[in-house]
Formats: sequence, structure tokens, C-alpha cells
Amino acid sequence: MLPGMRGNDDFIRAGAGNDTVFAGDGADVVWGREGNDTIYGYRQDGVDDGANDTLDGGAGDDRLFGGAGNDSLIGGTGNDVLFGGSGNDVLDGGDGDDRIEAAAGNDTVLGGAGSDTIYGGTGSDTLRGDDGSDTLFGGSEADSLDGGNENDRLEGGDGADNIVVGRGDTALGQNDADVFRLDPVQTGTGAATITGGEGVTAGGTDVDRIDATAITSGVTVNYTGSEAGTLSGGGASYGFSEIERVTTGAGNDSINAAAVTTGGINVDTGAGDDTVVGGAGNDTIVAGTGADSIRGGAGADTIQAGAGADRVDAGAGNDAIDLGAGDSATDTLVIRNNGGTDTVTGFAGPVTSPTGVVTSEDKLDVSGMVDRDGNPVDVADFLGARATGTITPLRDAGGTVIGSVLTFPDGTAVQLRGVLPSQLDSWQELNALGIPCFAAGTMIETADGPRAVETLAEGDLVRTLDHGLQPVRWVGARRLSAAELAAAEKLRPIRIQAGALGPGTPRADLLVSPQHRVLVRSRIAQRMFGTDEVLVAARQLCQLAGINIAEDVAAVEYVHILFDRHEVVISNGAATESLYTGPEALKSVGPAARAEILALFPELATRDYTPPAGRTLASGRMARKLAVRHAQNGRPLVEARAG
Repeated sequence: MLPGMRGNDDFIRAGAGNDTVFAGDGADVVWGREGNDTIYGYRQDGVDDGANDTLDGGAGDDRLFGGAGNDSLIGGTGNDVLFGGSGNDVLDGGDGDDRIEAAAGNDTVLGGAGSDTIYGGTGSDTLRGDDGSDTLFGGSEADSLDGGNENDRLEGGDGADNIVVGRGDTALGQNDADVFRLDPVQTGTGAATITGGEGVTAGGTDVDRIDATAITSGVTVNYTGSEAGTLSGGGASYGFSEIERVTTGAGNDSINAAAVTTGGINVDTGAGDDTVVGGAGNDTIVAGTGADSIRGGAGADTIQAGAGADRVDAGAGNDAIDLGAGDSATDTLVIRNNGGTDTVTGFAGPVTSPTGVVTSEDKLDVSGMVDRDGNPVDVADFLGARATGTITPLRDAGGTVIGSVLTFPDGTAVQLRGVLPSQLDSWQELNALGIPCFAAGTMIETADGPRAVETLAEGDLVRTLDHGLQPVRWVGARRLSAAELAAAEKLRPIRIQAGALGPGTPRADLLVSPQHRVLVRSRIAQRMFGTDEVLVAARQLCQLAGINIAEDVAAVEYVHILFDRHEVVISNGAATESLYTGPEALKSVGPAARAEILALFPELATRDYTPPAGRTLASGRMARKLAVRHAQNGRPLVEARAG
């Protein structure tokens, strides 16, 4: 036994053997060297003057007791026991399976190699297990725990703890708001398990969070409940429960909470092109920069899309959506029937250039909406004689207009903050916003079911009446402004109301250009043309009930689709023609479009070439005569075929 002196700062080297050393008073340095030593940082009579001692056990299974000061304890090799005592101590277990109790104070503990057991005690401690399968207990207050390599057990205890979780670890936050930082580099085997804990101490909160920002390759999160699920990424996997928030990093992340039926999720996906599917509760979704796709699901969701070209489908419920102002990217907001009342900020709405061109940086997607009659929503639902939707000012508490409220025919409403009603009071502006006028709402039968014609592209398979599925070879569009229609009334579209051609045909109102041909199938046609099916220009049928010039349409966009041959396609349930490339038809498209078509079909440039038509094309005189006979006989234009 070696006692230190009173009042001196001693340096004691114990030598070989199993020594017992009392450092005594003062800031002492004790080196136990070889053997199983027991070293105390205070006097033999137990009096502790609170000096800052350095105790090094050296080789062997040592026991070190630090005392009241800010002590440094080094276990060295062997299976050591270290007790820091009060004060802000630094404890290093070294090699071996050590047991370390930091006790009171804000301590720093390194377990070293071996399977160590570490207790933080009171105070805000920093605990690191290093190599080996370690067990760390944070104790009270806000601690930092890092088990290091291999499969560790980490328990935060009281306070808002910071816990690093590697592969194969078992982490428990226990009380208060803990952060679990995922480290995919640490070695270990199997999936890690994270339990946030639901307890709260005085003044604490229960918002436990997984921080996966260290995984930059993208993570996949599948929720099984509002606070439970699995997370994988960076070659590691984690199961979690009692976690209130998940934060991911710069990769392209996938978050799926579709299975969540109660409660809401809280996620922040950071940068990257992320995909987020919310659950049935009140979700909080922050997507960050990147081209993100977000579906909120049911519930009153809060969504921040951030910078980038984002697509947001908030779903049912009264949602709050921030699309990220000033990012210059085109965001798309999907609106569905029975969607509640959504409040939207950061939406860049329609603007008109000095030359009268109307554009909108951000868009609405209403392709899945129908009006009260079951027809696709279009601008006529807000403007014109049949409008049942409204556009009204959005006012703040003082009555100042701060935006617009679009209320759709079914009652679904969108509050666009920063977009004034004056930006939405014309057909051109609503169409630029994304609400279709004419063909950008006509549903064409395709291999994948009905699709809005404006979504078709070259190569898409469209169902034809004669040749089954055929690939689209070219798609073109011609937009006519209000001024152009006013100057050329003959270009105004023709509206064929639902059921005007025959029972259930078309299924919904159909707008076509005046020269666009529709299929007539009747015994009257058989008698007049020698065939029961002919194609008739829509404008020749205006004397029939339910078919008229659409005077309420102020601007229109005609969309053309072209196939290898003239085809009959299904539009809103009615048979109509595809673009016919005869000489007169080619005049209806602009020079650039005509050049594109001729590049695809150079034979059309031959002067005496006339492409075959899909059906007999009724001339103007014969078409009008056909319409008169149908009107006189009260016969539908499309009759069902016998058998």
C-alpha cells in the first residue's frame, strides 16, 4: 500500500505487483504499471480535497476511483473497473472488458477495445464504447452515446440524448426527446433496433427523432404505424418504434406511410428527388430541395415541398402546402374531388407578357376531377353559362385581398395565397394554370385505359376501332386565343353534349374543332352512302339537338394525334377520327407541324397522293342532308348494331 502525501502534488509509480495506492491531497499522478492495482484519488482516511488527479492502472485488472475533482482515469490493458466520482472526469477503459461508472459531472468516457459496460450517471456525459459489444447507460440529463463497432446496447435514460446507432445495435431512448443518428459505416451484424421511449421528465418533451442524414445514397422508410416501421439504406437496416420524426439526407429517398391508419407521420427528406406517401392521419412532410413527389393521403397535412420541380397531391383533408416561393421550377399541385380546403403558399400563378402570351410557372393537375354532371373539370366550370365553380378573393383578417379561392363544382377548394383573382379571370389564365379547355380534358381510350389527350406522346398505344392498339406517331397542338377566335368565328369549337349522338354517346360533353369528324352509324347512312358508317364533320351536325357552337369558350387548344393510317378512336366514349393527312387537313396545322408530319410521311408531299380514309368521308352537302334526315326521323346518329 502506497499512501500519497498531504498537500503535495505527488507522482507515484507503483511498480509490478498488485498494489493499493491512495494518492492523497493535491493534483496527483499515479501509475499502477503491472499487476491488479487499486488506486484511489484521495487520502487513505477518505478525505478528498477535490484536486484533479490522473490515475493510470497500466497492465492488469485494475480498480480506479477518481474522487471529487476533474480526474483522468486510464484503465490500460485488462478488465478494469473505473469510478469517476464527482467532477467532470475523463475515463478511458483501454483494452479489455471494462466496467466504467462516470458518476456525477459532465464526463467523457471511452470504453476502448473489449466488451465494456459504461454508466454515465448524473450530468451530460459523452460515452463511447469503441470496439467490442458494449453496453452504455446514459443516466440522467442529455447524454451522447456511441457504441462504436460490433453489436452494442445503448440506453439513453433521462434527458434529450444523442445516440449513434450502427448495424446490429439495440438503442433505447427511454425518456424525453432523443436523437438517433444512424452510422452505416460502423461494423456489426443484423438489423439494428431503435425504440424511442414515451416517457417525459419535468420540462422535457417526447419528440424522438431518427437522423439518417449520414446515408447519402438514399434511404427507404416503410411505416407500419405512425411511429413505427423499418428503414434501410447504406447497406444497413433498422427497425424502429416510438419514433415521432424521421430525417433523411441528400439521396433520393422513398417514404411510404400508406399503411398508417391512425396518427400522423413527421418526416424531413432533405435534398434529393424524394418520394413520400403519407398516411390517413395529420402528416407533417418537409421535402427539401429536389424534384419531389408527395402524396399526403387523408388528414389535415402540412407539406413543405421546398425548391425544385415538385409534384404534390395533398389528398383529402384541409391541408397546408408550401411549394417554395422563388425557386423558378415548375411545381404541380394535384387536386382531387372531395379534397377539402387546401391553403397553398409559394404558388407562382399565371402572368401575361407584354405581347399577350399567358404562362404559369406552377400548375394545377385536375385531370382526375369531374364536375356535378360527371364530366371532366374544365374552364367552363368556372367561366361561362354552365359554371358551377367559383373564383373569389382570399382576404386576411383586415380585409386585404391576399390571394384567390378556387372552389370546384364538388366543393373542393384551393386557397392560392399570392395569386390574385385578376390573374384567374380569363380562359387563357385558367388554361395556363392547368384547368383544361377543350382537348386537354378529352379522354382517349388507350392500352392503359382512358387518358387525357394532352398526356399522349409518341409511342403510346391507343385503342382504335379497326386495328386494335396502335402507336401514336405524332402529337401536335394549336392554341387559338380569344382574339384569334373573335377574328375567325369559323374556328370556334363544336360542343357535342353527353348523349347527343345516341344513348350514352358521348359519355361526357365533347369539344372538337369544326372540321373534326365523328362517326355516324345508322340505317339512314346506309341508304344514303351504301355503308352504315360514315365520318361527318362536327360543324355539319349543329342543327341537331345537343350539338352547337361553343360560344362560351373564349380560347381553345386543339390537340391532334396521328397514326400510320387514318384511324377511328374513342373520345369521351364517342368514335371520332384521328388526324387525317389529306391536303386540306394539312392546311389546318402550322408550318412547323406540317414539316414534322411530312418528315414522318414524305409520300404526303406528292401532289397526286391522297391517303386512304378510315371510313367514307361525307361531303358538306351530303353531311347536312344526313343531319336533316336524322332530325326529321328522330333517329340517333349512332345506332347499335344488330347482334
